[in-house]
Amino acid sequence: MKVLLLAPYPINLSNVATTQYPPLGLLYIGGAVKDAVESLQILDANYLCLSVEQTMERIRSYHPDILGISINVVTAHIARIIAQKVRELRPNIKLIAGGPHPTIFPKEWLDFFDIVMVGEGERPFQIIIDLLKEQKPIPGDIPGIYVPGGEIIKSRNHDVDSLPYPAYDHLVPSLQSYSKKARTVKSNMAPILTSRGCPYGCVFCDKSVHGQNFRPRTAESVIAEVKWLHDTYGVRQLDILDDNFTFDMERAEKILDGIMQIDHFAINCQNGIRADRTTENLVQKMKKAGVFRVGIGIESGNRDILKKLNKSLNLDDVLKAIKIFRKANITVQGYFIVGFPYETEKDIMDTLQFAKKANPHFANFSNFFPIVGTPIYKELYDKGDLVNDSGEVEDGFFRLNSHIKNTYISENRMKKLYSKCWRSFYFRPAKIIDILVHIHSFKELQWVIRIGVSMLGSRILKSS
Repeated sequence: MKVLLLAPYPINLSNVATTQYPPLGLLYIGGAVKDAVESLQILDANYLCLSVEQTMERIRSYHPDILGISINVVTAHIARIIAQKVRELRPNIKLIAGGPHPTIFPKEWLDFFDIVMVGEGERPFQIIIDLLKEQKPIPGDIPGIYVPGGEIIKSRNHDVDSLPYPAYDHLVPSLQSYSKKARTVKSNMAPILTSRGCPYGCVFCDKSVHGQNFRPRTAESVIAEVKWLHDTYGVRQLDILDDNFTFDMERAEKILDGIMQIDHFAINCQNGIRADRTTENLVQKMKKAGVFRVGIGIESGNRDILKKLNKSLNLDDVLKAIKIFRKANITVQGYFIVGFPYETEKDIMDTLQFAKKANPHFANFSNFFPIVGTPIYKELYDKGDLVNDSGEVEDGFFRLNSHIKNTYISENRMKKLYSKCWRSFYFRPAKIIDILVHIHSFKELQWVIRIGVSMLGSRILKSS
């Protein structure tokens, strides 16, 4: 049995360059089934920028018995096209959909796929492989597996220490390739997940796959994977992709201690460090272990907006945390969102002014996109305030056009405000100098230049 797992490329994606990571969800599934199948390939068409026809050529060449496609709000449209073409050209291939979008809309995806995986896919995919090898029908009451006439039951792995390591040996391109498009201080880089689930209740955040229960791996489990990455793939930079790595600060310190026993790594915590889950002692430990960059989700600089978002965050904690990280010479990226449905122009300017006051080295301003399955999406859907109610955004999250109808700000004005946030934060001599003097390596400088050039060439900075 030959299995192909695919991360499709959304061909209409905006031209703003970003760090690209291996498709961890598919890699974990691959790790769970690699020993049970004759052949396995995990194709990252997104990284390779493969068109639909190029992707189809890869599928024809590999000739799989099973094709699994990971689908999110950005790749949903292209995944349908690929599934339809596979149906026409290779009707005997068993098609399986998984990821956030099918987890939220499983019934809709059965129109294009034979099986839809709902929730986390490692165990369900194992069961599917076993049943197909034995030529047995797939029951409709298995958690995580949705088939015609079956029940929709989400799958979650409660023993996250038992999960296999990602199947990097079966990845196309190689793991080492990703360092070329990442913010690296050392090579080779690998992403790592030390926990699943986020316990906080932000109304805009999607928890469809991993849920709201915080499920941490033990420090020993994480350290063992780091040692494996180090010895097997020559990894010297770890990008920790947890929603909140420091939620359990004692566990985080144990992991950092263990990493230091293996080698001198560079560590990037760009995905999630909560400002209220940091202390000076923890930051000092992070610096000693090799952490060179952290991201902090701030979202808004207006306290009333934060309350409406159910974002339990004190802005004073943000100011304090950024000062602590700066003192330790750790680069800080602040994540902000503008264009929430209840925001006025003043609220957005509050966010911009707070970004300048807090002064992270970098600020990322996203134009609010309501993700299907979240409370704020339902609220906007019920009010008829969505520009597009499909829950899909084919051109990615860095877009100038609004996704919603804002009561207080016209779309044209919103474009100008969004552009102003970027220009006002970055187009300052002091900020440009601040960025340049806090670059840790030539490779990181190359990354900054690549991102900067792509932003300058985008429409985001040209609206005024």
